[in-house]
Amino acid sequence: MNHTKRSISRKLIPFVALQVGEIMRQGAPVLSPRTSLRDLGLLFLRSGICDSYPVVEQQQVVGIVSKRDFLRHFRFSTRTIMPHYEELLEDPVESIVNREVTFLSPQTPVTRALALLLTQGVSCLPVVDPEGRFLGVVSQDEVIDALTRLSKGFYSNLEIPHSKIA
Repeated sequence: MNHTKRSISRKLIPFVALQVGEIMRQGAPVLSPRTSLRDLGLLFLRSGICDSYPVVEQQQVVGIVSKRDFLRHFRFSTRTIMPHYEELLEDPVESIVNREVTFLSPQTPVTRALALLLTQGVSCLPVVDPEGRFLGVVSQDEVIDALTRLSKGFYSNLEIPHSKIA
């Protein structure tokens, strides 16, 4: 192993030991099952934080709803020539919520959260306590932030050619 690889490895050891509770975003927006799809659409447009949000009822996460779930609700089908978009926008979030949710605990290793984010193709996952109460979310952004903060010394020494910056 050359010096650069050893240097990177030593700097990323803290990342491997990091737990979700240390990086999760508390106070993240949540939805009620009764939130209209119109309001959900506006939230997606305004927030830009996640492409999915937890759906919470009585402090319990009952599911998650994504931009993909939202858009799927408006697609054409063989049953309808032209969907009634105005009516569909009034449907509640519970009509499209995905109830098959992977939950994280504050003790989940961040490396496991990263693997789940990638394999499930989502941008964030809910964090719950042992009783299933919503605590926050871990998104791709929190993982990226943790990686760059913990390896700051290494990355600050890199020169990125201008042609690689969009």
